[in-house]
Amino acid sequence: MSGNEKTITVNVFEVEQNNNVFYIGKIKASDLISIATVKWRGSQESQKNKYLNEVKEKLHGGFSEEEGIQRVLELNRLEKLATYIKEKEGIFPNSLIIALNTKFKDENEEELLEKYEEGFELNDSEVPGMYTLKIYRDQVNAFVVDGQHRLAAFVGAEDKVEEYDLVVTFFLNLEIPLQAEIFATINGNQRPVNKSLLYDLQAFDTGEYNEIKRCHGIVKWLNINEISPFYEEIKMLGTGYGSISQSAFIDELIKYVKERRTNKHKSFLQGKDNKEIIQLLLSYFLSISEMFPEEWKNKKDYVFLKTTGFGALMKLLYYVYIHFNINNKPFKKANLKEFFGNLSKEDFSKEKWGSAAGQAFQVKLFKHLAHKVLGDDEMLGLLDSKYKYFKEKEFTGN
Repeated sequence: MSGNEKTITVNVFEVEQNNNVFYIGKIKASDLISIATVKWRGSQESQKNKYLNEVKEKLHGGFSEEEGIQRVLELNRLEKLATYIKEKEGIFPNSLIIALNTKFKDENEEELLEKYEEGFELNDSEVPGMYTLKIYRDQVNAFVVDGQHRLAAFVGAEDKVEEYDLVVTFFLNLEIPLQAEIFATINGNQRPVNKSLLYDLQAFDTGEYNEIKRCHGIVKWLNINEISPFYEEIKMLGTGYGSISQSAFIDELIKYVKERRTNKHKSFLQGKDNKEIIQLLLSYFLSISEMFPEEWKNKKDYVFLKTTGFGALMKLLYYVYIHFNINNKPFKKANLKEFFGNLSKEDFSKEKWGSAAGQAFQVKLFKHLAHKVLGDDEMLGLLDSKYKYFKEKEFTGN
């Protein structure tokens, strides 16, 4: 049943399968639509008919493989479902699967991430096994794990949303690996989903999952905190108004975080905790953004806040870090700004560098930067060899 304007109250019963608990109940289509999303889980906006507004926006602007909601919605299918709801008095007896998450909830990163009160309450009822689920509209995102087309079809049948009950299976603060497993099992034979969405769902084995989860928490922190040079500049699910996608950021960061079978020394961030990694990234990128404020802010005319420019800077990060480490110099913003002094008169405009993309451009820009501040390729090789020697002694204990 619907609650007041700020809350939704749903009667649910508990189901346990293989030590996993979920809740099944019914909810008005209008209520679910007001909190549901497949475009992003971390949205801070709360608005009436949020999901339908997202769908309308995409229908009006057109879909693309890069920007689609979860997967690209099929217009013909939506029209048929809307007709089925309106004209055929159609029913949807099968359950939609919803992952109900408190906004920015991450149990492993509580000290880093923005905090909200719990987005829902689960209270006992007089009937054994039954509960009342009280949902605070402003403090949750209801991620549509399965049923996106059924819910989106109401964009063409909005006169039905207030009277139409939907059967819903709720997972509460569903652990991300299980959310990914459910999503992948249901949609495994469908077209591939957006890579950034998969990173957010963490559909990986235990070791890789832990590494990506660490990177995800770090990237999210950098995106939501105003002291970060990447504040609101990261497209967390590959969509939105940021300059760099979450997947592109994680692709670069995980190279230094993951466990390697060979060249272990290049995973120089692996032994650091998340606070240390964030501080290191802040020192590095703040020094660059403060030295080049116009270049950093003006994404239209300069290369730094583009995926290729960011990739080049992340490649440079390793060599700058080991240079400081070998010379026992603190990796601090002031020291980094002094170190980057040779770049102060460099031109990083697109007029000079063009709008090239891809690994070739990243390597070209990286080498230009590295040669200016560290030396030629031979010097970079010697620097890497020296750091590898010291790290191997550390690994073997000799």
